[in-house]
Amino acid sequence: MSLPILGLHHVTAIAGSPPVNDAFWTGVLGMRRVKQTINFDDPGTYHLYFGDRIGRPGSLWTTFPHPAARPRQPGAPEVALTSLAVPGGSLRRWRTRLEEAGCGVTEHEGRLRFQDPDGTDLEIAEGDLPPAYEGVGDDGVRCLESVTLRSLRPDATGRFLTEAFGFTRQSDDLYVCGDGAASRRVRALGGAGVAHPRLGAGSVHHVAFRLADDETQAEALQRLPGFGVRPTPVQDRQYFHSIYFREPGGVLFELATDAPGFATDEDAGALGQKLQLPPWLEPQRARIEADLVPLGGTDRAPARSQGGAA
Repeated sequence: MSLPILGLHHVTAIAGSPPVNDAFWTGVLGMRRVKQTINFDDPGTYHLYFGDRIGRPGSLWTTFPHPAARPRQPGAPEVALTSLAVPGGSLRRWRTRLEEAGCGVTEHEGRLRFQDPDGTDLEIAEGDLPPAYEGVGDDGVRCLESVTLRSLRPDATGRFLTEAFGFTRQSDDLYVCGDGAASRRVRALGGAGVAHPRLGAGSVHHVAFRLADDETQAEALQRLPGFGVRPTPVQDRQYFHSIYFREPGGVLFELATDAPGFATDEDAGALGQKLQLPPWLEPQRARIEADLVPLGGTDRAPARSQGGAA
């Protein structure tokens, strides 16, 4: 029996300049910054969350931006491409918007591929949108549409997705959860012979999948070793609880709970406006704030001149 996975929860990437990263995702891509906090494992680094209006699980793109981050080296295993879902009929307007921001856009099977200022490979797709997600503006990004994995063992990754996560194989490399709508789709490509990636600005650090609550996470923690992986203990991420492991093809996976959400330490109308710290780091606020680069700056950021591809 598979685990009760609900789809994608979030994708987390490494970035360079914090203000440039923030300006691109809020200004060019028009997502809402729903939380600014720090990397709990590295308090000198921001952890920024971007999503729909209230940061629903499945809408979230998160970053660890650091001014000294070196450029990435792509390879395998890794998350090679993240697709963002937008409403139908908006692709032409999105192409204009991205090109005006300086993105080099290429079209692939009716989707727009480009890179953010750090060289992260991204895609805009008109998705089959779950009704719950609320974008910022009529054409705004609603949620994650899918992720594309570059796996060292794509067949083993596929078996894990179907047997452990209960996904259905829809085509040679596409696996879907439930009805297969946006935020419930994963592609698994082969990466044999590809160089090992070097993490840096533009790298996706991990992809997280949704679990409803702590009870289902406790069940997953007990059962995951039976699927051949070694999960970490539960980590308190303040806005959700997480366990981590590498799937059989080598990509870092996270299982994150839907609750408690982002309104635990600030009002829903003021999400992301002030730096939030977990209680155990609050006594160090002055030092942490002194070490962080202020976000501020312009509301739009320069983009990479060439679009990326998985």
